[in-house]
Amino acid sequence: MLTPLAAYALYTQWLYYCLDPGRFDLYFYNTIYVTATSLLLILLFGSLAAYALAKWKSRVTKFLYIFFIAGMMIPIRLGTIDLVRMMKALNLLNTLWSLIPVYVAMGMRSPLSY
Repeated sequence: MLTPLAAYALYTQWLYYCLDPGRFDLYFYNTIYVTATSLLLILLFGSLAAYALAKWKSRVTKFLYIFFIAGMMIPIRLGTIDLVRMMKALNLLNTLWSLIPVYVAMGMRSPLSY
């Protein structure tokens, strides 16, 4: 059972977090920026890879096609720790730039992106 003072402190803390307006404009801009940049990079690299795989006929392209299909079957969660290590090595932790390679890797889905 909470004492009246503890209940009041809990209520004011809850009220502060619920009614704090935050920086919605900044959050919205960050979301649009990361999403648009990731989408453009996925479209650029994905279309280049698709064109090369469609036009170049050999045993290597069959292997690369199977390689990309295998990448779609591997869950992205398996590479999460390695992605965090890579972002730490590049000094990109807690920045917007750390999200873009992760989103591009999830969009391209090759086994090398893990």
